[in-house]
Amino acid sequence: MLAAEKAAIIAEKPLHNVQHNGPRAASALGAVAGRALPGARRWTFQSRHGFERTTPLWLVWEVHCDPMSDDYYIDEIEPEDLWREWVRRYPSDPEAEAVFGPGAVSIGWYVEGHGTFESAPFQDLRPLNRGLGKHGIGPDTKNFLTYYTEPYDADTGEPIQWAALPVIDKVWREHALPRGPHSTKGGFIQEATGWKPSPLQPFVNIELLARASGLARPFAYREQLKGVA
Repeated sequence: MLAAEKAAIIAEKPLHNVQHNGPRAASALGAVAGRALPGARRWTFQSRHGFERTTPLWLVWEVHCDPMSDDYYIDEIEPEDLWREWVRRYPSDPEAEAVFGPGAVSIGWYVEGHGTFESAPFQDLRPLNRGLGKHGIGPDTKNFLTYYTEPYDADTGEPIQWAALPVIDKVWREHALPRGPHSTKGGFIQEATGWKPSPLQPFVNIELLARASGLARPFAYREQLKGVA
């Protein structure tokens, strides 16, 4: 029955089902419910076609391959066990390590508001990663500013400061969901470690994070993989 439900959600993409509902779809349940982060400022901006919108905006983050949590239901697995599965399946992020050193994994950022979800600006790291392949690390160069004008505060007229936008909480256990926008996609990381990134932070050293949190360490899995090889 669970498998059939998952298949139906993937095929039909119902509005209020966040889990299994496509890549990065409806990442904030609070946005679907019409709520906003407490204290979030309202921003006004226009699409490149001239349509104006005013909405709170916040930042959504994805650590390297953390959307693998879409393969599970909240009541199927604890966040600590999902962490172990994640570091087993994705023990390294070679392109991030080439720039930031051993243990680094990349963090992708998205700007979200009511009816808006685009890649955040000022996070393309490819100029730092020359010679490491055709693309290097970092998202596509298209971002929020490709499709919209720069937002300004709807009340004061001040231009936006992207690094001052609130960062969404991503949690796993259903009872722990905070008020306002929240997400379960990849939320096992924040819930298992107590950590979430600063705005537009480009990477996290997952090995150090594992040590500080007392969790399974990616380097240990690397050594196991070497032994198997």
